[in-house]
Amino acid sequence: MSDIIRRRIIYVDDVNYSLVSMKSRLKDHYEIYPAQSVATLFEIISHVRPDLIILDVNMPLVDGYEAIIRLKTDERYANIPVMFLTAKIDRESVRKGFNLGAADYVFKPVSDTDLIDRIECLFSPEKREMKVTEMVGIRPKIIYVDDVNFSLVSVKGRLKERYEVFPAQSVDTMFDILDHVTPDLILLDINMPNVDGWEAIRKLKSDRLYATIPVIFLTGKNDKDSIVRGFSLGAADYVSKPFSDPDLIERIEYHLNPMKREYASEDEDTNTKPCILAVDEVYSMLNAISHALSDDYSGSLKGMLQKKFAVLYTLREDYNVCMLSRLEEIGGFLDLKRPDLFLLDYKMLASDGFNSITEIREHPLHKKTPILLSSPFGTFAHARETFKYGATDYVLKPVNQKELRDKVAKYIKAASKQFSLLRENLDDSEE
Repeated sequence: MSDIIRRRIIYVDDVNYSLVSMKSRLKDHYEIYPAQSVATLFEIISHVRPDLIILDVNMPLVDGYEAIIRLKTDERYANIPVMFLTAKIDRESVRKGFNLGAADYVFKPVSDTDLIDRIECLFSPEKREMKVTEMVGIRPKIIYVDDVNFSLVSVKGRLKERYEVFPAQSVDTMFDILDHVTPDLILLDINMPNVDGWEAIRKLKSDRLYATIPVIFLTGKNDKDSIVRGFSLGAADYVSKPFSDPDLIERIEYHLNPMKREYASEDEDTNTKPCILAVDEVYSMLNAISHALSDDYSGSLKGMLQKKFAVLYTLREDYNVCMLSRLEEIGGFLDLKRPDLFLLDYKMLASDGFNSITEIREHPLHKKTPILLSSPFGTFAHARETFKYGATDYVLKPVNQKELRDKVAKYIKAASKQFSLLRENLDDSEE
């Protein structure tokens, strides 16, 4: 047993007692490297290649979320599994952790046995499958709301093997069910008499009891305006009828089981993907604002945030997307990774995107890197007006996903071509 090479784990927590305690608890199983800050993490990782990084969330200067962003957008560390070990146990924090690429999210306090079991599941696909098999008997609960009885019966029959489905023929019935059932997800039609799907999601997202329950619109309304409106009201997803069973189940599983999402697949070389850096202060200020304001405003703000994430996450199929929430973090990020494009909010709460542009353009590597500003209608009469501020172009708010994808592809391609020409010229001059 002494000849076995033990796995190496970097554990990051700003509380020294936690570091000492964790090292003592795991030292018989793993080689533990304690780090009291994210800066120390990167010092250690420069000369030690860990098998796993365990991160706390609440830390001064750079928190766990920003730490994983830096890890996952650096090709040297992107494939190292990251586990969050934290006292932040609310649904929003858990979802954010998995969305940023965490392999697991463990709540404090945790017993030694449970923690080691979760760690081993990350290292062993066989154990992970066993864990999933153990949980099969616990079926997720879904409320499906549709005024057409045939649809209720049909969808329940198609999903019953995987989920416990509670059919509701009206929004009032849905709220009656919510009085005694806590669902993992709600499927919601739009066109219904008395109270439609739009009003239903407003009521859900403005009530703290239900605001964090993922809502998927399942509807025959598949026009662009309806889809945009659905996300703006806080929907987690939007599925058009008619639909295939595998497609619906895949979309449901995505929102029910964040652990199944992988930031980088082993079969896909994501390191070759261009990197996009998006900066918007709303990511960090949302929770503070929503607690300070009334429930109605909280619901609409959460809808705004979910829409922003939905727009950005559609880009992740083709790009590595990193999100920062504070202007002062840009400088540190530029030293760690070279983004191929910047997406900046034109007007932010504490400052504006122009401050960010100045800092980016002063960086020696980013004098010509494309910068897109997201701005409300009427801010700029023509894209040329953005040049005087140092930006390349702008996209209108609310951001249209197709417009954004087209402009991102256009400018990244142009920047790549420019870089290739520069490289060819350098090669020619060397010859």
